[in-house]
Amino acid sequence: MTLQQIRTLIISWGKENVKGDFSEQDLENDIALLGLDSIDVVEFCEYLEEQLDISVELDWVMEFETLAALGEELTTTESAV
Repeated sequence: MTLQQIRTLIISWGKENVKGDFSEQDLENDIALLGLDSIDVVEFCEYLEEQLDISVELDWVMEFETLAALGEELTTTESAV
């Protein structure tokens, strides 16, 4: 699974589960709009595996406590590439 795929999954999950007055382009530009500070990364990965049959096999992903922190890291990493 690539960084872009994980970021896309976070955004799609957020669009389904977080209500807000922002456009898809807003989300692409600022993933923090999803308010992911309270969402645990392990819970999110378990959700992906149980509900969507998607396995996140990147150990470093689990080092982040919240989806907000992971999303910020993915955004920073993509910008550097």
